[in-house]
Amino acid sequence: AIEHLLAHENAVAAQIPVRIPASRYAEWAMDLAKVREGSRRPVPNRPYRAARLGTEVHLWIERGQIEDDFVDGFRDADDYVESDDQMEKLKATYLASRWAGMTPVHREIEILLPQGSHIVVCKIDAVFQVDGRYVVVDWKTGKSPKTEDEKNAKAMQLVLYRRALAALYGIEVSEVDAVLYYIADDWEWQIETERLNTLDALPPID
Repeated sequence: AIEHLLAHENAVAAQIPVRIPASRYAEWAMDLAKVREGSRRPVPNRPYRAARLGTEVHLWIERGQIEDDFVDGFRDADDYVESDDQMEKLKATYLASRWAGMTPVHREIEILLPQGSHIVVCKIDAVFQVDGRYVVVDWKTGKSPKTEDEKNAKAMQLVLYRRALAALYGIEVSEVDAVLYYIADDWEWQIETERLNTLDALPPID
């Protein structure tokens, strides 16, 4: 009886919710077994400095690079100086990039994308039109991916963004490009068409 209850509890805990953030869906699409195991042994998250810095950068870009005191609420007094120095470097790099001088079609747009029996929440940082094509862009403040597995995991999120934007506009997904801009490395990665097509062919999660 105890074994039966434990098995039932694990099965319930491992169920995938109907509504899923795109980043989580991307993780699950790449390694569902690992995520299901993690759902049985959840680890609480805490606001790491890198995460807070990423939030600050996204808010700054979202607000059109306008300075204000709003983002200071994400900082602790003991790491303010370090974060401020890093923030200034990221700002300078972004302002030197081509994106700073471009006006997006959308900024921080949320689109709900049906995928099988799930709804994927796609929060796209920015959408531009470049040479007559739509481009979904995701700002990254962390380290750029090195291995193919890391690249595929990051690219999968943009696959979902492309699908969402294409569905919103009623166009073919092939008409949408996908870019990850790693600000700290000043690396603009336009995801290769072959990689996008391979990941796009993965079946929906059940």
